[in-house]
Amino acid sequence: MAFTTPIVGGGTATLGHLDKFLIDGEPLVITGLGSHGTGLRTRREPPAAVPKTYYPFTGLNPVTLAPTWGAAVTIRVQLKTLGTGQTGASQQLLPEDGPDMPLTRKKGYLLEANAGTDYPHVQIELWDLVHGLMIPDLYAVNLIPPPVVTGAGDPELSIPPTTTPAAAVTLTVRKVDLREQWVFEGNSRRKVGDALIVVSREGLNLDSLLADGAFIEVGAVGVNGGTARKYQMTGPDGITPLVTFDWSIYLQRVGV
Repeated sequence: MAFTTPIVGGGTATLGHLDKFLIDGEPLVITGLGSHGTGLRTRREPPAAVPKTYYPFTGLNPVTLAPTWGAAVTIRVQLKTLGTGQTGASQQLLPEDGPDMPLTRKKGYLLEANAGTDYPHVQIELWDLVHGLMIPDLYAVNLIPPPVVTGAGDPELSIPPTTTPAAAVTLTVRKVDLREQWVFEGNSRRKVGDALIVVSREGLNLDSLLADGAFIEVGAVGVNGGTARKYQMTGPDGITPLVTFDWSIYLQRVGV
């Protein structure tokens, strides 16, 4: 289902996940959207709607995995500030996020441009840029097991063993955080990884994660020919089982 809204000056914009707004100088991205006001007898702009700058999300750069947005558009939106309680998607937040907290959460209401719908408004949820970009739908994350030895070779003759690359295992991702990871220890902090992922433990045991020669690759969803980032697990201390039946894993970057 497409959600649209009028552009100031003419035309319509189609809203989507991770579209970016600049609100009071802060970039916020859409992490949820849907219809609002189904059944209302009149179709009019939400009260107190004001012009705001909006940038449509165009995807991740296939090499750097940096988010990209299109040209600025001005639309009208009514905004409501939400609390910062740890519910729903805010479970993404960790104490070590430090200066990134408190997070910014807002809801917005916009006029639906399609007069043929049975709802007059579109409702969006907005999150601060850091935590909004942690949503799992952006990333393809694979476990690359160690190569399979298919021939023993002969050390005395300097013949190396023959190996075959193992099939990649697609992981079910809950969260991806590609920032450097730090923990606070008293008045100082210590780096514990170059990235953090949370993945489902279903069908994924600890031995396979910690196998010598295993890697994690993180790439952009739906991108052919892109360059995935390659990581190794930081070790047993960097993997934590969560009560949600997921693994929280600190990763160390391999290569550039």
